[in-house]
Amino acid sequence: MARRRAHSKIETELPPELIEKVNAFLATPGKTYQDVVDYLQDEGYEISHSSVGRYGKRFLSRLEKIKTAREQAKVIVNEAGDRPTSELTEATNQVAIQMILETLLDIESIDLDDIKLKDLFKSVALLERSAADRDKIKMEYRQRVQDSASKVKDTLSQNKKIDQETINLIEREILGIVR
Repeated sequence: MARRRAHSKIETELPPELIEKVNAFLATPGKTYQDVVDYLQDEGYEISHSSVGRYGKRFLSRLEKIKTAREQAKVIVNEAGDRPTSELTEATNQVAIQMILETLLDIESIDLDDIKLKDLFKSVALLERSAADRDKIKMEYRQRVQDSASKVKDTLSQNKKIDQETINLIEREILGIVR
């Protein structure tokens, strides 16, 4: 089986400032791989159309994933409004896990020198542990609110000046905070 090249010619033969210009070309609507090849030839580099195409395909795929993640993050922030930070964190973690899983599913097109699988798995484990910790905190919070609601109900029940309907309403309002 032929071994894939670890890095493209663009990454190995071009200086960083030229790679940035190639990336800018690729990200510009209407620019073609041939435009990149012509530009590189003008700069004194002979890189084939197919090399530019392979690099461009990987670059544009990464760029699209970044755009998607950015759009998802905007939606999360806009939807969060005045919701608790824990919900925003939870949604962000879900997006991160989704991106990691998509990366793993697309393992053939990623450069394993850039990404260490061990680090991806550690990241997933940390995100999952974070989710479990948040769930535990939520459960403890709900239990405390329920305990407090019960105490308030008991105290109000002992006070004969408030009817049972009002007591039930107060309890529903208190418990409604955590649902």
